[in-house]
Amino acid sequence: MGRKKRKAMLTAEGYSIHTFEVRTPLSHREFKEHISRAFQDAKDKKKPAMYEFARGAYCDKSRARDGVRVYYTKYDRQGNIRPLVKAVINPRKLLDRNSSYLGTMPRDECSLERLYERFTDVMREQGLPEFFEDWRLSRADLCVNLVCPQSKIARELIRTARKWPEPSKYKRLYPEMKHIILFHAGAVDVALYDKVFHITDNGLLLEKEKLPNGVLRIEVQYRRAYIRRAAKKFDTEGDSWETLKALALHSRRLLLKHLQRCFPAEDFCKPGLLEERIVDATYSAEEKRHMLALVGALCKRPTLDHALRAVAGEYGLGAYERKQILVRFATLGVSPIPLKKNFYRDKLLSLPHILQEIEEDGTSEVVTDGSDDCTFSRIVQQGDKRKSV
Repeated sequence: MGRKKRKAMLTAEGYSIHTFEVRTPLSHREFKEHISRAFQDAKDKKKPAMYEFARGAYCDKSRARDGVRVYYTKYDRQGNIRPLVKAVINPRKLLDRNSSYLGTMPRDECSLERLYERFTDVMREQGLPEFFEDWRLSRADLCVNLVCPQSKIARELIRTARKWPEPSKYKRLYPEMKHIILFHAGAVDVALYDKVFHITDNGLLLEKEKLPNGVLRIEVQYRRAYIRRAAKKFDTEGDSWETLKALALHSRRLLLKHLQRCFPAEDFCKPGLLEERIVDATYSAEEKRHMLALVGALCKRPTLDHALRAVAGEYGLGAYERKQILVRFATLGVSPIPLKKNFYRDKLLSLPHILQEIEEDGTSEVVTDGSDDCTFSRIVQQGDKRKSV
């Protein structure tokens, strides 16, 4: 019997919201009253929950166990006096303070109603505006957790994605960090990182909590400008609660749209298998030579851009010829980026392919390395932009 195929799956909540931020302006009198009250409460409870972290900027962590941090700022970015209160909320923790940091907010109607009630309760106790509609939604983090059968899969998906070029209109941030990939574009950030490493490295592991071997967190953070545009499309302008609900309910479509823009859609092979597929393809000998050279260069070079420049220099290729090499790989449905030679499987589905398969075939899991006669994915493209699912 052959080796048993291990499967990847999503955590129970699926696609949802992990963190959101709301804010509302204060009068000068209200600002002073809230600051005085928060410091007095911290003094009475003998807990250092309230502190000043910058001139005229304060943080209240008294409800941190409930997933709520409150920030008071007296000045705006231009230095003008403009008192403001901001609440950063982990909705999963707000619903259940004992829940793991791995979890996200459930999207069922009952959980959403309970979240609204808990928000009102906490804000009333803090002496802040009680109702969600009194606040302005200024940030929402959509995410999904992919539980991998082995930690090697999560690490390999991150390693191969790090080699891919910076996507159009996005800027890569913190390229020196090995466990996270972060792209920034205007009011949108897209992140891919090892959630198990993040939880353990930041001391967020709960007592007696046992984490899976490998969890890949895919996350998209929206800020005010994007949220305003989204609210207009959802026809929820001026209603922060309905906008948050709409983002949660459409989180899969929105997250996959950004994921496919930032990360390679083609599947991965070990160098030997990748070379076999190139040799068996119906391209000319010269075209195959360029493709094989790129695979060889990617085994040694840190990024695809470095490898393409090396191949272009060796064969005297221009920009158009370099682009055509990648087009031929995409037509085959495979990435030019090879898996590590010591990776435990010969093939690995791309991250967009894995998430697409989990959702498309109506199951909660997928074999990440495909079947023995696997036909590699070819996500539909229109021009140079991948269609969102």
